[in-house]
Amino acid sequence: IWPDTVKRGDFTRNVRGLGTLVPREESIELIPAQTDATVVRIRVLPGTKVTPDTVLMDLADPQLQQQLVSQKLALDGALADYKSLQATLNSAIMDKKSAAAAVNSQYSQAELQANTDQKLLGLGVISGIQANLSKNNAEQLTAQHQISIEQLDVNQKAIEVQLASAQTKVDSARALLDLYQKQEDELHVQAGISGVVASLPVPMAVGMHVTAGTSVAEVIDPTQLKAALQIAETQAHDILLGQKAEIDTHNGIVPGHVTRIDPSVLN
Repeated sequence: IWPDTVKRGDFTRNVRGLGTLVPREESIELIPAQTDATVVRIRVLPGTKVTPDTVLMDLADPQLQQQLVSQKLALDGALADYKSLQATLNSAIMDKKSAAAAVNSQYSQAELQANTDQKLLGLGVISGIQANLSKNNAEQLTAQHQISIEQLDVNQKAIEVQLASAQTKVDSARALLDLYQKQEDELHVQAGISGVVASLPVPMAVGMHVTAGTSVAEVIDPTQLKAALQIAETQAHDILLGQKAEIDTHNGIVPGHVTRIDPSVLN
């Protein structure tokens, strides 16, 4: 018998389980095909270390090539239409400005003549009829002058609307061309991150046809790993988030902690 006093303190329970080191979710770069294409060249095989700009394989999409050429022509046509419309509208507005300038000149002369005739009428040199004619002519040209200014303003706004509409077509054609160009650039599949090329469930081969969205390559950053452990059901209830852990990698003991517990316990 060893008599002693009951004490309260930390109680350590060791739970063991076998597992594997697997990549963390944020360290996996899965690269899908952007269009329906055919594998024409494989540059890098699984297990090779790569950098973000390393080209892994080359794909070919003849339909995309045709769309790219057609869209370049469409953009050139939209730009030509815009420039032609701009020249036509500028010519039209210049005619309006010329007509407005002529009306303004006539208005200025008529106003000057009306003022002169009013002075001559006061001196008794001309009759009242002639002075009234000059006044009426000046008032008429004043109204025409105001209308020409308003017409010029309306035409200027109409030109801005038409040019904006033409510019929208140019921008739309350019955006679609940029999309096709980006898709063509992505036919040269790049790694995207630094890491190691992983094997896919269905390995890529030259001549294979892939549809848009199909994964054509996977790159893993080997410096970002986690230990996925299988814990026996009889001990699973002793595991809590945040608990300390020691992982035996067979190349040293690595300290860690529990970050996730699978909600379904199997085996």
